Amino acid sequence: MKDTYYKKSLIILLTLTLLGSCINPYFCRELEKVTDIPLIDNIQPEAKSEVLEPIPQDESDNSDDEQYKKKNETKEKEDKKKSLEEKLKTIKEESSRVKKEIEKTKKKKNSKLAKKKDLNTQVGNTKQEIVSLSQKITSLSQKISKKENEVSNKESEISVARDLLKSRIKFNYMTPELSKLEAVMNMGKYSDYLCRLEYQAKISDNDQKKLNELKETLTQIQQTKKEIEQNKYQIEITKEKVETKKKQLENELVDISNEVYSIEKEEAAWHKNAENLKKQMNALQAEIEKICRELASDTEYVGGDMIWPVPGCFSISSPFGPRSFDGFHYGVDISQRGIYGKNVVATNSGKIIFAGWRSLYGICVIIDHGGKRTSLYAHLSSTCVSLNQTVTKGQTIGLVGSTGNSTGPHLHFEIRENGKAKNPMIYFKKAKAQ
Repeated sequence: MKDTYYKKSLIILLTLTLLGSCINPYFCRELEKVTDIPLIDNIQPEAKSEVLEPIPQDESDNSDDEQYKKKNETKEKEDKKKSLEEKLKTIKEESSRVKKEIEKTKKKKNSKLAKKKDLNTQVGNTKQEIVSLSQKITSLSQKISKKENEVSNKESEISVARDLLKSRIKFNYMTPELSKLEAVMNMGKYSDYLCRLEYQAKISDNDQKKLNELKETLTQIQQTKKEIEQNKYQIEITKEKVETKKKQLENELVDISNEVYSIEKEEAAWHKNAENLKKQMNALQAEIEKICRELASDTEYVGGDMIWPVPGCFSISSPFGPRSFDGFHYGVDISQRGIYGKNVVATNSGKIIFAGWRSLYGICVIIDHGGKRTSLYAHLSSTCVSLNQTVTKGQTIGLVGSTGNSTGPHLHFEIRENGKAKNPMIYFKKAKAQ
């Protein structure tokens, strides 16, 4: 029986030896009671807890941590800057679309204004024509009135002449003729009688002639009056047509005036939209410039004059400053025939802080020259430098291309100080000489 307990105890002892001090001594005493074998002596005393002293770190480790932290911060800023530039690109595209809409609306408004001006001219002409026709109608009315008076006068004269002729005829009819015997016995009286008859005949002929002349004159006057009335009627019809045309033109003028007002409201809305987009672009640009200032090194400027970035190509296709089609131009565009594939060189010594694709710029390189001054080379076809690489003045960093938002082969070149774009030309007064 004791051998069996001894074997069991030996197994437990070996186990405890392996476990070391992790077994509670109280537990061992309980085992002793069961096995009758002392075990507590085989348990090593419980280790005393010690306060661990911090291991001193090497200064080089701190430096590595700082560099790693700074690298992460730089990456975060670069990512934020890239995100802002993408947003700026989107807003610029929207701004470009809005400007096209403004131009489209302006052309539509100008077309309507031209039509409105033409309608005003036509309305003015019709008014003058109506005045002229009214004057003609008034004149013709006066002529008709005059002819009516003439007709009335002639009719009165004819009536008088007719009455006179009638009275003469009546007188001749009422006068008795002499017999042949009376004529022979009163030869003197008969000759008078004959003379009287001849005189009466002449008077009657004259009265009849005058009456006929009066009738002919009356006919002419009536014919003239009729012609004047017909002319007046035609003019009145023309006047009515002109007045109808005038009313139609005035209605068209009202319609087109309303259209112009509507277009002007639309144009004002587009201008307001453009102004808001401009404010957004300015805010984003300011934030990007702030990040650029933060990314620029705190080292001193490398010194020396800057050299032209594309040797032998000095033609500026778009200068620094405001542009009508896409807002402010933050650099200069260098372009000439055959420029594609030409070497692009570092304008001064420095460190590559960006080399790759960047939204609007396409493939581009940014060099930090120290003193918060950076240079940017955009729309490259390729680069031959890498991030954090140190380059020297005149070293080739890439080739001219047409990547990104580009309309043709050229180099977009920027210089920034404290993140703010500067006119590059102020640094290259002697560029051609170099």
